[in-house]
Amino acid sequence: MRSVIALLACVACGRVGFGAFAGDGGGGGDDAGGSGSGSDLSNTCSSPGYGDTFEEALPCNAFGMPVVTNGGLATSNGTLTITPNASANTMVGCARSNAAFGPAGAFVEVSQVLPAPGQTLLLVQIGVKTAAIVVTPPFLRFVDWNGNTVMTAYDPTAMRWWRLRPVDGGLYAETSPEGKTWTRIASSSPGVSGSGTVAIYVQTDTTNTAPGTAKVEGIDVCPPQ
Repeated sequence: MRSVIALLACVACGRVGFGAFAGDGGGGGDDAGGSGSGSDLSNTCSSPGYGDTFEEALPCNAFGMPVVTNGGLATSNGTLTITPNASANTMVGCARSNAAFGPAGAFVEVSQVLPAPGQTLLLVQIGVKTAAIVVTPPFLRFVDWNGNTVMTAYDPTAMRWWRLRPVDGGLYAETSPEGKTWTRIASSSPGVSGSGTVAIYVQTDTTNTAPGTAKVEGIDVCPPQ
């Protein structure tokens, strides 16, 4: 399997674009304006962000641009289905470039991840700095700007929502069952803010003969508060 960091440069090649997530202080608690459903991600922002609930016919059109290398994207009933090709190096998903990654951060609702050894990722790249939440069942990993990794057991119900956001000079990785009450799973420093690329995508390689599918209910990057 190719490393997360090795693929990040490809995501920022100019064919993708996306934005940042909403949120308050780390580690649990209710976020102001938080939404318990992916059906209206705008509720998680204090003002309209770059949300996509995948109601449009063209996948990723409301958020940014599709990323399609050896796979396919489809939308139906508010769900984005990501299907990698078998036995191929793939990177398939949605991305937005030139998104303001401020205190509000970026979040995604994922109802189904690829089975192992496939990887499902939420990625933020600011300049040459990249951080990501990466799920390869049965584990969820946070990879920070410096390539450091924190790993924990992945619970698809309790960790249905993922969020990355800069706070207090660092970066928080958080999960939630319903998009309201967030639990910090990892943090790192220093923090990085500014404009960059945000993406949700999957990746597999040529050894994966049955990659399966991933399903995403929504992604959003909120404007700076």
